Amino acid sequence: MGIVGRGTSRTDYVGSEDVDFLVEQVQNDPEALAFFGLGHYVQNWETLKEIAVDSGKDPVYPTVDAVRSATYKPLTRPLFLYINTDSIAKKPQLVAFVQDYLNNMKNWVPFVGYVPLSDIGYQLALARFQQRVTGSLYDGQITVGVSPEAVLQQATVN
Repeated sequence: MGIVGRGTSRTDYVGSEDVDFLVEQVQNDPEALAFFGLGHYVQNWETLKEIAVDSGKDPVYPTVDAVRSATYKPLTRPLFLYINTDSIAKKPQLVAFVQDYLNNMKNWVPFVGYVPLSDIGYQLALARFQQRVTGSLYDGQITVGVSPEAVLQQATVN
């Protein structure tokens, strides 16, 4: 199995975005392997076995801390929020929505199977929004061991 952008993938797989289907396949086949979010693993931890990844250092298992610190890579990624700045200028209700979203996301993100940012991460993202700074901070590259908070912090320094 390849990582997107890192060569080719095997052909003997079933591609599905239905996580319940993937969980069932792995539960019923001891040789099966599936990739899905940490939240879905946590919901089924009694019947699944997690796999450590080695990004050049010691193997790292998928945990909230490993995802948050960006050491469980390349199998984690940040969730991006794309906002049209022209729409913000024309629709004040969009500003209120995004501010509420960034102020309260940490409270509901775990319920949908994602790992929330730290409080500082949300504060930095909100400051970036309030300053109307646009564009990705990743430039197509997500570095192992560099958390989203560290990327946001570095952007505020530059």
